[in-house]
Amino acid sequence: VIPIDRPHEVLRLETEPFFFWHSVNGHERAGGRELVLDLVRYPHFAATRDALAARSDGGPLPIGAGGSSLARAVLDLPARRVRWETLADRPCEFPAVASARQGAPCDSAWLATQAQPAARDGWFNGLTRFDLERGTSRDIGLGAHRSVSEPALVAKREGDGHWLLCLVADHEAGRSWLGVWDADGADDEPRARVWFDQLVPPPLHGCWMGARD
Repeated sequence: VIPIDRPHEVLRLETEPFFFWHSVNGHERAGGRELVLDLVRYPHFAATRDALAARSDGGPLPIGAGGSSLARAVLDLPARRVRWETLADRPCEFPAVASARQGAPCDSAWLATQAQPAARDGWFNGLTRFDLERGTSRDIGLGAHRSVSEPALVAKREGDGHWLLCLVADHEAGRSWLGVWDADGADDEPRARVWFDQLVPPPLHGCWMGARD
């Protein structure tokens, strides 16, 4: 842990081995005595390495490849201890939270997940909103012939809500589309689809660049 205004005062905390690519969010609590870090946790690097190697070779992924889970680390700074909580024990990746809540307490996050029926290539084919405090979830399954990339949250022009955007590869149609969902609603069907004239392989990352005023 490195204080930004005192980078020479590095605080090191030990915990059991694990690996992660992407954090969900982090914030202070208990008057700054604790840091809360939500992340996509893997038991070890080899788990995700083998899954990505299979993907890069063009082969299908086994369902649950990598063994990821949504986890929370609570860092007790005075005691120099780390306490772990499992928020969702299911394969997931590429988390997205509202930009206004980054670095602050946030009650929910969207992630790419493996839905049923499972994708034919073993990749992520669903989007899930996890309530990080209540432990509930909202799932959007896209079927066995579709796969998704990293979701992005876009603030609505009016109000406090958000749109959910995600690039979807439709292998049955041989084309991809950008889906637009109401992130605060309950409909599984997107409000809009923007079709490409070809199949775009799901990228790992994406972000929203709003038009400048």
